[in-house]
Parts: sequence; C-alpha cells; structure tokens
Amino acid sequence: MRRDKWMVSCLGVLYLTKGLFYRVVPADQRVDEAYAGVFRFRLWWCGQWLEVLVDDRLPTVNGKLAFLQSNHTEQMWPALLEKAYAKLHGSYEALKYGSLLDGLADLTGGITESLQMTELADAETLRNLLKNTSLVTAHHVAATPEDKIPELQTEMNYVVMNVEQVESTKGTVHVVRVRRPLGIGEVPVPYIVLNPESWHTIPQQERDRFISTPKGIWMLFSDFQRVFTRVEIVHLDSETCRAEPSPLEPSAFIIMPTTFEPRDEANFTLRIYSNKPIKMKVLDNPPKMTKTALVKAPPVVEVNSFAQYEAVFLQLADEHKSIDPFELQELLDACLPNDYIKSCASIDTCRQIVLSLDKKGTGRISLSDFKDLMCSLKHWQFVFRTHAREKMGVLRAERFRDALRDVGFIVPEKVLTLLVLRYMRKDGMLRFGDFVSAVMHLHRAFEIYHKSNTLRTEGIQTNLTEWLKNVFMC
Repeated sequence: MRRDKWMVSCLGVLYLTKGLFYRVVPADQRVDEAYAGVFRFRLWWCGQWLEVLVDDRLPTVNGKLAFLQSNHTEQMWPALLEKAYAKLHGSYEALKYGSLLDGLADLTGGITESLQMTELADAETLRNLLKNTSLVTAHHVAATPEDKIPELQTEMNYVVMNVEQVESTKGTVHVVRVRRPLGIGEVPVPYIVLNPESWHTIPQQERDRFISTPKGIWMLFSDFQRVFTRVEIVHLDSETCRAEPSPLEPSAFIIMPTTFEPRDEANFTLRIYSNKPIKMKVLDNPPKMTKTALVKAPPVVEVNSFAQYEAVFLQLADEHKSIDPFELQELLDACLPNDYIKSCASIDTCRQIVLSLDKKGTGRISLSDFKDLMCSLKHWQFVFRTHAREKMGVLRAERFRDALRDVGFIVPEKVLTLLVLRYMRKDGMLRFGDFVSAVMHLHRAFEIYHKSNTLRTEGIQTNLTEWLKNVFMC
C-alpha cells in the first residue's frame, strides 16, 4: 500500500484486531443481488460512533486509484474506508494533515498514548502494558540507511502480540512477538535476530516453538528496543474491549478545553478511564460582589461638572423632579459627548438603569440617582477601555469576565455564558452600552438577593408572586 503511511499503518492495526475491525467495517456487506453500490462504515467522531455512507466510486488517475491502494491484495475495503474517513473530514486533502494517534482514536474509539522507547525501562513494563491496556503497537522508522531492517516496513506500526520470558544458558531473557498484515504472496518472517550470540543462548526447542508460530515475528526484547522508536497505545472502554486503569500518576490535574482561535464555538468530549474511583469537579468561582458597582457622586460636586446635565434634567423631569427611561434616554443622548459613550443611551439600557436605581418602584429616578449614574459611567468607561486595548469602543467576549471582576462582580461560568448570550453582538464583541446594561443587570440581581436573604443563609425562600416581581425587575 502507498500514500499516507499513517493511514496505512492504522488500517493494518485495525485489520489485525478483528473485534474492532468489524465494528468499523460491518461484516454484513456483500456484493450480491441486493448490492446497491453503497457501503457503510462506523467511525468514532466527537465522542460517539457515527455511521458514514459512501458509494463505490473511487477517484483514479490513468486507471489506477488516486489515493490509498493495495499492491499485494485485491481487497477494496481500505480504499472505501479511506473515502469514508475523507468524507468525514471534508476532503482527501484534509487527510494530509492526519496523524497516527488521531487515526487510531477515530478507528477504535479509544484514548491514544505514545511512549518513547527510552520510557520502557524493561520487558516487564511492556508485559504490564499488554496486561493492562487494550492495544499496544510499536512504530518502526529507519532514520538512516544503516538503520533499515529488510524484514520490517519503515514508518509502519506493528501490533505487539505478546511478551514471553524464557530461560537461556545465560539467565532469563525476554522475547517479543509483533505482527502486521501480510500481502498476497508475501513470505512470513518468523523471527529477526540482530544479536545472534544472545539468540542462540535460548534452547533449541524454544526457538523451534517460536518458528512454528504461524503469525508474527519474534525477536529479543533488546532487539525490539533497537528497531522500534516508540510504542503507541490505545486505551479502550468496557464497551469496546475491557476496562483500563488510568495511565496518570495519582495527582490533581486541571483540564482546560481551548479552541485554536478566540471566540470559536466548539463542543468538547472528555473521557477518563480508571479502575479506581476518581473525584472530578468544575473549577469555578461562586457568585460574589466584591464591591459596589455604583459609584456615589461626592457630596460637593464641582459646579461645572453637573450644571449642564442638571439643567437638561430639570427640563425633562416631572413635578417630583424625576425622570423615566424615555426621558433618561433623551437626557443621555443630549449630554454624553460621543457615539462611543452614547451607545449606553438605548432604551433597553435606560430601562435597565432605571430598574436598578429606582428605590420606590415608580419606574423613575431622581437627580441624585442621575449624578451617581454619571460618576459610575465614568468609572465603567475606564474599566471598559482598560480591557478593550486593541480596538477602542468594543470589548472582546473573552475579556468580559475580567472587566466584570474589575467593576466588582465575580460570576460562575454558567452565569457568564448567559450574560454573553444576552449582550454579545454578532461580531463577538460588546459595545459600551452592552457592558453598562450587564453591570446594571448584575447590580440589581445581587441587590434583590441580599435584600431577600436577611438571615444570610445559602438560599432564599419566596413565593411565586415575589419571584415573578424580582425576575422582571432584573
């Protein structure tokens, strides 16, 4: 077989593991009277087995298969499976960027692990891997012409079948049996000997037994370490094979899912196999208000600071010297200096501001409330600009949490997600008005909770009427 060696290697490993092979390549498919030109395969994708259908039309160049092809067998399942795999990834071109570990994971549904040969301290380590894991393979690559072993194919993975301990004339030695699929007419190689002196210390009857084994290549463990560069392991769950112990040392680990680009949405699958109980929890912060988000206007305000605002305020105010959300919108639109700040002058934001500042439930705010708002806006503008460094006027959603923390709010992940869904724009950014509305929303929510929780317990009790009132006040 030619083309991408990692794909060829993966298919060879799959073929030798019949239980896994027939999970991926269902056995009930034949070219007979009921044949409809469609083949189905199962591949592990995003945490579940996914059935992929492909037709029997394969790309060719000059009458030969353009991609994966077999030089030693007439079987067509490798090329068809490659087509299904390419379909799942979007194109044949995408397979150029594949890797052996990814391929083994997609074809087995297992968790893959790679160990350098130097990490195998002795043969017992390899024996334990065979006992405790589902599938162990060894990767051979000839870095130089001198390293080439005629009996082995370079850049290929061989399945490690077993490790045996035998008594030689010079003490205990270990031998390893590895295997790969053979093509039609290919002569099997029963053993590879790089150290004849050590090999011949094994009794003749034992060597004859190795040679009589119909499938696989035997070699000394010391030779195994020389010809293979690393060991690739696949851990499978009980549904596919048998339960596996955790390969991790006892400790505490933090798992942080990320995407290649900021603000990309993605789903993540986390699987942990262990034969011992493990404790897992989401690393998150409980909700907390570290300081009041609203900045109170100083008792003595500079005359010029609020003189222009106060005059417009009194023009719009009623006989009680208060304004409603619509009048607040008109006031902010008249008083705020530029479009950047005026983004908080939308009617939705003004409603949120009035709900948060209104202490009497009248839907109006006083002049002193307005002065507090203007001082708060100045502080929030500073925080917003601090976290919107690259592009003035917009805040990236991934910096929303830190900006809220500077204002005085620590929120759990699920709450932050809802805030982002509510206030983020289509471009993944927040304008200053969105930020102000979110701050006022949180301020009101914390205020309602603390007023209702007079006993300072972990929760509050309320009836449906109070609940509905509180919901619509936030």
